[in-house]
Amino acid sequence: MPADHPRDLPARHAGTVATAAAQRMEADLAWYRELSAEDRSWVSLVAQAGVAAFLSWYRSGADQPTIASDIFGTAPRELAQRSA
Repeated sequence: MPADHPRDLPARHAGTVATAAAQRMEADLAWYRELSAEDRSWVSLVAQAGVAAFLSWYRSGADQPTIASDIFGTAPRELAQRSA
């Protein structure tokens, strides 16, 4: 795929999308605001992994998206227990 292909454009903004997701969670989700800084950092990493996986899938043109366990696997199990 050429470097200037439209499917490449979102990848240039992955950091912006991940930052916007974290800001939106901070604004809209009380449970997110109640997390410790360390746990918010982990949730942000999961969001970044999700953005990266989506963009990778979008760029590839594949029929099947990334498996959720690949995305959520970036967070420690303890975080899921505290967030549940």
